[in-house]
Amino acid sequence: MATITSKECAVHFVGSKYEQLKSFSSKTFEKLITLRKRWTNLSNNVGDVCRNSHKIISENYENQFTQISNEGEKESFANGYYFHLECYRKVANVSKLEKSEWNPKNEIHDQHHCIRERYRKRS
Repeated sequence: MATITSKECAVHFVGSKYEQLKSFSSKTFEKLITLRKRWTNLSNNVGDVCRNSHKIISENYENQFTQISNEGEKESFANGYYFHLECYRKVANVSKLEKSEWNPKNEIHDQHHCIRERYRKRS
């Protein structure tokens, strides 16, 4: 099993609130692995954080996790890693991920910016 020397957020965003760290469940860990692969292909701050997260959860550990068939062992493996809820939500936001994948510059826009852009295109 993977071991880390101290508790740290696996997908920490600079400037995020330092809230209490939570242990991953096998479900949240699996979701992180899946979405992290997609984010790492993008050139934005979430992609940067996901690429940096490989220092904490390497691809080797990812592979070990996916090869475990026993749910109890998967849960135990995932519990060895931690996250801030605010940080995890940024990576787990599938809507923003899909918008970023669609956007040629891979930028993340807030809702108002996207609305203004659509309005300009119609004019």
